[in-house]
Amino acid sequence: MRILTVVSESSSKSIKLAVELAKLTRGSLVFMYVLRRGVVRGRRVCIDALVPAEEGIQVHAPFSGLFKRLTVAAFEKLEECLALAREEGVEAKVVVCEGEYAPTVAEEARKGYDLVVLSYVKLDKPLREVLERITAPALLVKEAYPD
Repeated sequence: MRILTVVSESSSKSIKLAVELAKLTRGSLVFMYVLRRGVVRGRRVCIDALVPAEEGIQVHAPFSGLFKRLTVAAFEKLEECLALAREEGVEAKVVVCEGEYAPTVAEEARKGYDLVVLSYVKLDKPLREVLERITAPALLVKEAYPD
């Protein structure tokens, strides 16, 4: 089973659930992060590539400038995702895309995923738009309200 998991800084339950589902089905995961500022269409970076190194994290990507715009919290969340997947023996990679949230997630979801895992605190307009646009089965995971 191929699972796409859309990651935000507040995603926790959804990430754990996606890793568990991938482990149970001997599937693979793609953790997707969407940069919403400075919309540039068509720039997609696929990495295996938040690689632990002695001095933190190395990033290998064709558009390294994209990673410079990740917040510390986003970068740490992506590291956490990959570490959890590796700990559970699940094949995983990270995709960082830049664009408008709903169309960018929907475009990635069309690439043959068996399941799309989305987290939410409230059903906002961009999330409803994603749900309207994707054809793959979707699992919505309600996250706790931030303190």
